[in-house]
Amino acid sequence: IKEKGILLQKNAQAQLIKEGNWEFYDTKGSIVGKCFYKNGIPDNGVHVTYYESDIVKSITTYTNGLKNGESKSWFKNGNLQAIGSLFQENVDDTLHKKTGIWNYYDINGDFLGKGSYAEGLLSNGIGIQYFENEAIKSMTEVSKTKGNEYTYDRRDTKKTKEVNYFKNGHISSIIEDYSNYNGTYILLHENYFENGLIRDKYVVDDNQSKIKREIFEYHLNGEVQE
Repeated sequence: IKEKGILLQKNAQAQLIKEGNWEFYDTKGSIVGKCFYKNGIPDNGVHVTYYESDIVKSITTYTNGLKNGESKSWFKNGNLQAIGSLFQENVDDTLHKKTGIWNYYDINGDFLGKGSYAEGLLSNGIGIQYFENEAIKSMTEVSKTKGNEYTYDRRDTKKTKEVNYFKNGHISSIIEDYSNYNGTYILLHENYFENGLIRDKYVVDDNQSKIKREIFEYHLNGEVQE
């Protein structure tokens, strides 16, 4: 048994929809979630989705029709992909923001890192997105540090690094942004060809409103364009 519950059909033309209490099972027959549905929409409990192979793809916790609570996703081989919590303010909030601590894993089940979210934004740590083919699509790293207390400068400094990938696993772009308490920042941006060679890169240095730009462009063979 994969799932068990009641299906209703409003009329002859309508599709069958879930109604009332449903139970969901994994391939070993163990229950992985229970959820109450209203007109085919998850209302309270744990909603479960599956791959075509009947392996559990994701579980999402609902409270009063909103995505609020633990969320998990798995790779097609059954290894855990990500686990954390979602927060949805109202039914019109389609983003169902990430909140709290999220842990991320690769397809082999190895731990990649964790990130802390507030209002859907990564505030510290690592955030990862995946392609449908399960390869990593992007990895963002945010680090916030305090100044040394012995120098009496304890103001925040923030560093963000985002790495994006092609589906073949090669890096497509790298973006690094360093900023501190007074708005001074340095932006490094590199773009790559799909064969792995660099396409262009530029540096923006905003030092007290004095912007310096350095731009380098490359040919497909890796040589610098004049």
